[in-house]
Amino acid sequence: MMANLRYFVGQTFSALKRSAWSSLLTSSTICLALLIPAFYVTTLQNLESLTLVWGRSANIVVVLADGLSPEAQDTLDSELGTLPGVSKTHPVSPEEALTRFKARGPKAAELVEGVSPDILPSTIEITLATGFAELEAIENLAAQIQTMSNIDEVDYGQDEFAQLENLVAGLRYGGVGIGLLIFLATSLIVANTIRLNVYAHRDEISILRLVGATHWFIRLPFILEGAFWGLTGGLLASALLWASQQVVAPQLSLLFADTLSGMDIVFFSTSTAFTLVATGLVLGTFGSAMAVRRFLDADA
Repeated sequence: MMANLRYFVGQTFSALKRSAWSSLLTSSTICLALLIPAFYVTTLQNLESLTLVWGRSANIVVVLADGLSPEAQDTLDSELGTLPGVSKTHPVSPEEALTRFKARGPKAAELVEGVSPDILPSTIEITLATGFAELEAIENLAAQIQTMSNIDEVDYGQDEFAQLENLVAGLRYGGVGIGLLIFLATSLIVANTIRLNVYAHRDEISILRLVGATHWFIRLPFILEGAFWGLTGGLLASALLWASQQVVAPQLSLLFADTLSGMDIVFFSTSTAFTLVATGLVLGTFGSAMAVRRFLDADA
């Protein structure tokens, strides 16, 4: 058993040494093939985190029905202030809303030049307790407010949340197809490389057959070689993701700080590295096994 193990390992490293450039090219190909879905998945995870952050920092704007008396508005403001999860409320008059819009800048002021505050509705801004809440809790609170009388509309940015969630869902489903295509393409690349290597050792394989070697005895060194390529490719991809986390991610987080609401962009994690290494190992092993099997079956 130990003799066989030493033979398999020796054959594997001899083959790797003889075809160093080919091994490096194959490992680099696997690395790039892993990086594409890895960045895709990390982008998806960052978008999901952004959805959660936006949900936690959202405020609710309640648009009041037209024609409410000041007394009715005060009563409604008091009722809203007693709801669970509400920290404070702030009535916003049409005049204040128009002043706020003009304060955004000269272009904004020019857009509403000559506009009368009378066309704007009265609103009440709701600040959530501690300024943070889960998106589901905000949705439930908004639904509860909508059932109250004298409420025309409740806005917490639901349209933007819906668009972002649709984008995340589309990326999630698209990522499955992209991942499968990349897996098959990389497996074929590894298989073709291994097939060339097997063909170069066809005389040695013929001799092993003549002395009674089994197919698995012949296959295993080539499969181990492919596994080494996959393992190396996974480690390279993990190293590049780690470098991106150290160099690129902080710059992107700083650049989009306003949009991200203080969220840090994440490219690398221990689970991501483990997944890349495991996937690379599977890619290399699968591609090698497929190539050797086809060659031996065709040569039988």
